[in-house]
Amino acid sequence: MSKIKGGVAGFNSVTFYSENFRSKAIRNKNGTISIDISNRKVAPKFEDIISAIPLIRGLYLILKTVIAMWKILYWTHKVRLNY
Repeated sequence: MSKIKGGVAGFNSVTFYSENFRSKAIRNKNGTISIDISNRKVAPKFEDIISAIPLIRGLYLILKTVIAMWKILYWTHKVRLNY
């Protein structure tokens, strides 16, 4: 069993992260809940280099979080409209 490492809540969705998996659940317009469980991607090797430089690491993590939120919002919108 994996321990939860983090999560994000949206208006009609929630996402949880563990070390190896990511799960997303959203409430559809008809009241049902759609769940997507997928493997997490392995971190690129350049993240080891970036993590050694504090200012660059902070900017990179902010950018990475914004991109992850855009992907979640896009997926939520796509599923709610039943594409």
